[in-house]
Amino acid sequence: MDGIVKNRFENATDLEKQIVRTLNNMAKEYYDLSKEKQKEYNPTKQIKQRIGKIGKELEYNVLSTEHESEWLYDLVWFKNNSEGFKETISLVLESEISRRDKDGLLCDFEKLLQSNASLRVMICCGEGNNNHPTSINSRIELFEKSFSFYKNIEPQAR
Repeated sequence: MDGIVKNRFENATDLEKQIVRTLNNMAKEYYDLSKEKQKEYNPTKQIKQRIGKIGKELEYNVLSTEHESEWLYDLVWFKNNSEGFKETISLVLESEISRRDKDGLLCDFEKLLQSNASLRVMICCGEGNNNHPTSINSRIELFEKSFSFYKNIEPQAR
């Protein structure tokens, strides 16, 4: 893991590291494409497919627009009990790639706060120049501020 991600996730679990590696690989693939091919690339679709694949490999049911249907979040990993009722929700993911304004980001991020999933994932881009670390730092600061005000979250939340 490189840059800001490495600095922020030193205590990440193996699964969290796998997800970050997958996203970093996607970003590298994207920037290796020609400008014309970049226009055809759909990052949200790729995120749902690739993170969904990890969930399926871990034997979770996966819901997103790329896997059957979307349910509450952009992507969900879950397990049902023998009667077909939801037993655990292990991952919820929101991806806000296209809409980069503060309201759009907070809307998706705060949806994650109310979840009791074991792992909550927020994916977004920095402002303007995505190669500039301070642009993503401003996003992280926004999320940390929102998180600090939210009262109904467990101390061990991820």
